[in-house]
Amino acid sequence: MLRSSLETEAIVRPPSRPAGASITASIVTHGSGDEITSCLEHLYASTHRPLEVVVFDNASCDDTLERLEAFSGRIRVVRSSENLGFGQGNNHALAGARSGFFLLLNPDVLLPPGSLDRLAYHLETHPECGAVAPLLEEGPERRLGGFEINYPGLKRIPADWPELPGTIAFLKGACVLVRGALFHELRGFDRRFFLYGEDIDFGLQIRRAGYTLECLGDVVVRHEGGHSECGRSPRLVEAQRYRALLQFYDKNYPRRTMLRLMLRDLLRFGFRWTVHRLTPGGAARHKAEGYRGRLETCASFLVSERQRLLR
Repeated sequence: MLRSSLETEAIVRPPSRPAGASITASIVTHGSGDEITSCLEHLYASTHRPLEVVVFDNASCDDTLERLEAFSGRIRVVRSSENLGFGQGNNHALAGARSGFFLLLNPDVLLPPGSLDRLAYHLETHPECGAVAPLLEEGPERRLGGFEINYPGLKRIPADWPELPGTIAFLKGACVLVRGALFHELRGFDRRFFLYGEDIDFGLQIRRAGYTLECLGDVVVRHEGGHSECGRSPRLVEAQRYRALLQFYDKNYPRRTMLRLMLRDLLRFGFRWTVHRLTPGGAARHKAEGYRGRLETCASFLVSERQRLLR
């Protein structure tokens, strides 16, 4: 699969180093020419540790690869002839990495000076922590986020669902530092997730392995966000988002719980679609299209489930 779909340049396995002595950063790009240069410049200023940088390009059609030429000799570029998605891109980029810590970094994230060293120090001094992230400053409102304390639909999970370590459910995948050995132990991201949902599932698998997740309030990074949605219709974006959520339900929740959540969502999405359809204005039409995408995805899955049960 990798050999047939990828064209690689300068693929060299890094030498084995003591855990914690170095960091391998993985950046997955797709039409990221406007962001990648600034992202890399901030990344190099964020740490004094030995740093390997791997950029996995998901078949960009812009000038991303040309912009990367300015960093020749400092980064390793893996070119994919097709868009494999966020999770698989990181898996391929980190497949041969042997550093103590792996940084999962979006190209639209700007790390402040010293911030990566701060994240690495936290993992070194907190052995119970499997992955750590900064606070993300997102959107034009510059709201702070980057983590969630609950999984989607958690209130409908059976009471006997096992208790998990820590209080954070998952870290948003824009900027996360994870233990390298743990990443390999979990085999990275589940390849069934193309875009969206993989960070929710990955956080759950880290906690199931016995580790906590942490978000440091004294480290704040700028995340532009929305890059992967630029130019796409709200209908397609929300359909893909909800499809990823269904994959998370299907993998991690009992079947009965999943179907209950889907029926709840079907009623909720139908009501909101109707309200926005009847509300004048472009913003309402935009939201209505998004709920239409969710409704279509939910209905399609329920139909296929019914057909499966009737066989």
